[in-house]
Amino acid sequence: MNSYRTMAGNDEQKRRIEISYSSKEESKRSQEEAFLKSSPSERMQAFFRLSRRMLRISVQEADRDFELRSKGNFILEKDMPPDANKTISSD
Repeated sequence: MNSYRTMAGNDEQKRRIEISYSSKEESKRSQEEAFLKSSPSERMQAFFRLSRRMLRISVQEADRDFELRSKGNFILEKDMPPDANKTISSD
């Protein structure tokens, strides 16, 4: 695995950027080792972060698909659920 490291940012905030080149197998092995070293709570937090990212992406894709379908026009859906027109009463 080849790697390249550099420091970026100002004096107050230095960020380390690491670029590494590895085979697919090496990369998977490295990710698995890092995952197994993390605590159960860190794994759960990583799962929640991934879930939020996936939800955000799926919402963005749905919005984009709607915009492509509608082309700026108002769309009336023909196949609406049978109870869609029922009014909700507050008794």
